[in-house]
Amino acid sequence: MIMGYFSNLAIDRLDDYEDHSYPSPERQLLWRLDDLKDRLSELVTTGGPYRSGYIYTEDDIRYALPEHLGDISKVERAIELAKEDLLNKYGINVYEAEKTDSTEEIVSEFETEDGFEQIALIDTILPVVLSQNKSAA
Repeated sequence: MIMGYFSNLAIDRLDDYEDHSYPSPERQLLWRLDDLKDRLSELVTTGGPYRSGYIYTEDDIRYALPEHLGDISKVERAIELAKEDLLNKYGINVYEAEKTDSTEEIVSEFETEDGFEQIALIDTILPVVLSQNKSAA
């Protein structure tokens, strides 16, 4: 069996490196909330219907793509479900941000508190190894 290792040394050396890892579920939910708000404003400005004849379950509304929600009431419900999920699952209170109208502050606070940064094994082991080498010498 051939064993390999992962190294992110190229990340430090390349200027044009793009992170292709998956975003966290919290980040995806925050993006969904922004997309739903855009869809709501789009429906309001174009005079979209408030209710349609289609019946959706809560899960249908929760997971449907914003462009597939064709009436204002379903988009509003999807926004509420996303806010509840952020609060209940991840402890991110978007309701407070809306009072001050600063969703971007919540996103930046969340990123700095929990951090989306990936940590390589070398970042944690290298200082220990270097300190052991200095003490042995």
